[in-house]
Amino acid sequence: MTQTLSRSLAELDLADPDTLFGSAAGEGAGAAIREAVETALGQVAPESGQPLRAWRIRVLAVAGRLLLNRELRSEVVHLTRHAVPALTDVPALAHLRLVALWQLRDRAGTVTEASRVLALPGLPQAGRRALRQSVRQWGIEGELVETVESLLDFWPDPEAALADPFAQVPHEAPPPWLERMGSAILRLRGDDPSDAAFMGRFTWGRELFRRAVFLTRVARTLNESGHPLSPLERTHMALHAELQRRILPPDPAPLLSCIAEGRSAVIVQAHAGVSTAHQLGLPLGEVGLSHISRNAAPASRPQDFHLATGAPGAAIEFTKLARMMKKTPRIVRIFPDGGMGEKTEVSVLGKPVPIGRGAAHLAWLGRSAVFYCGSHRKEGTFGFSLVPGPVAADYADAASFERAFNAFYAARLEEIVQGPPDEMMVGGGFWPHLAK
Repeated sequence: MTQTLSRSLAELDLADPDTLFGSAAGEGAGAAIREAVETALGQVAPESGQPLRAWRIRVLAVAGRLLLNRELRSEVVHLTRHAVPALTDVPALAHLRLVALWQLRDRAGTVTEASRVLALPGLPQAGRRALRQSVRQWGIEGELVETVESLLDFWPDPEAALADPFAQVPHEAPPPWLERMGSAILRLRGDDPSDAAFMGRFTWGRELFRRAVFLTRVARTLNESGHPLSPLERTHMALHAELQRRILPPDPAPLLSCIAEGRSAVIVQAHAGVSTAHQLGLPLGEVGLSHISRNAAPASRPQDFHLATGAPGAAIEFTKLARMMKKTPRIVRIFPDGGMGEKTEVSVLGKPVPIGRGAAHLAWLGRSAVFYCGSHRKEGTFGFSLVPGPVAADYADAASFERAFNAFYAARLEEIVQGPPDEMMVGGGFWPHLAK
């Protein structure tokens, strides 16, 4: 497959190709770039009868190779936009285009293009997540028009006082996956799967959760950046501070009582409520804290020790933490319904749900007390509360303690599923298993 140079440039639809390529005479570096684009477009030129999937693979392959050459990143942008117009906005090509724009140090162009693509109504959910992950890593998520507009729809005037963010989050029509999840939960509860009142509160909780997670990420990025804040960034920080003020920490007395008795406390949580969008804010003083999650951030205090389960050497770090718990009592926070680690199954309203064995194993090794921590909405706030669970020291062997732990945790998950729909705030964790 070959094309003439004029046809290639016509497909690229460039306003001023000579300026772009730096050579009107077709010599030197400009000619080399022209040749690269000519070759690329020749390789991906649509042929009659070819499926779009074949064209997509060709564009991906060529654009990926061009991206390796720092002098050809502009061509990656044009190639992924114009080679096959029907494929311009598929997530894989959009991602390559955004990477090229970012590597060209075109921050404004990256923000504009990411905002446009993420606002597309037909963008697959998996592709949307992948694109968001990239812009989050680059620290520009807070600048995207689509996300900023969805954030400010319940605080339309950044100069005005924030009256009640929980009341102002709009009741939007749920996306299809959330509607399916809501119907599955209603069936498990023995209720009408088309209950509109339930779905309204259920969707509202998810929308609030989405905004809380977004604000938390933006605030973390801005705190780490150290640069002077723009008016919009100050708006983000003010709204994040207001939401933090409305999320109340649990009473630490039961935890500190364990520490005083020389025993560590393991706090187990689930991917529900505001648990994954907010730190507990415990006033622990000099007591050590360990947070265990897939991407746990490094500890900021010398007595703290966080464990990233997705990092190399996590098993060794797990053993190290168990020794620390036996030597010096501390507070450990973990989500057993997460995706990492060895699994066992519990029953939640008759549905098998896998949970990690690590929390029970860690509590047993440290002879620790277990507490469940969940969040509940009340009068414009969300408050965390602690539910005491089994104490490892009260059991004769690890197997009997693990059975007690699993029964305790499964009961907490059932309480969530049978509880108020606006407190569920579904995300990952155990929720997808309920809809199977």
